[in-house]
Formats: sequence, structure tokens, C-alpha cells
Amino acid sequence: MENGRKSESKSSLRHYHNMEVRSFRIAALALSCASLLAAQPVDDTKVKQVIILGRHGVRSPVVDNNTLNNFSTQPFPVFSVPGVSNLTINGATNETILGGYFRLWLTQEGMLTGKDSADASSVYFRANNARTLSGVTRRAWCWGAVESRPPGHFG
Repeated sequence: MENGRKSESKSSLRHYHNMEVRSFRIAALALSCASLLAAQPVDDTKVKQVIILGRHGVRSPVVDNNTLNNFSTQPFPVFSVPGVSNLTINGATNETILGGYFRLWLTQEGMLTGKDSADASSVYFRANNARTLSGVTRRAWCWGAVESRPPGHFG
């Protein structure tokens, strides 16, 4: 019986020793990583200019539902806007949220003041086409990017 206790004791001691070694290795690794992280240079990058290219947002299909139903076993969903290739309500909401995100980010970066009258001279919005396809998306994006909508700047 005494032999069994010695064996258990040696096993426990070995297990404890292995845990100590593993713990030491983990601590050494953590310390070496910490020194690497501390050695990183300070990022003093400043944003000077931003060019944002966007696509068309969430739109209704480019062909009517009757045509699409020919290729589907179930009726194609009806979108919230009439016609083909029009920006949906969700698409406009998404574009407005995206514009709001950029407004917040550019204000935090110091490129915008957060006051539309002060920022109007340094912001330019353009769509490659005044038709609904890009004009509505641009307008929705701008509504999130600026609080007021100065004439001539969009839409």
C-alpha cells in the first residue's frame, strides 16, 4: 500500500512540475509579446483627404417580377418601390447610415467640424448621373453625412 502512495505522490509531483514549466513558458511568452507591443512606434498618421466611391445601394430588380417569375418556382418578392432598378427604402436607409458613419469618422479625425455651414466649403458630393439611379443614392448618403441640406451641394 505504501508503494501505491509513493507512486501517487510522484505522479502528483510530476504533474505539478509540468504545470509549473507550462506556466513559466506562458508567462515568458506573454512578457516577450508585451515588450514587442510596447516597442511599436506611435502612429501619428493624419487624414488629409478622403475619396469615397460607392455603388448603387439596395435596389429593386433590373427586370420586372413577371419576367423573374418565369425562372422561379415561387413568386419573386415584391419590393417597396415601384418599377425596376429603383433604390428601396432599406437601400436609402443603409446609404443614410453609411453617410452618418463617415460624418462621425471625419469629425473625429478633425476633417469636419460637425457644423454644416463651416464644412460646406470642404465637402463635394458627385454622382455620375443625375438620373434616379445614382442621384437618389447620393442624396440618401448625403442626408446621413450632413445635417442640413444646402442647395447646390447635392440632390
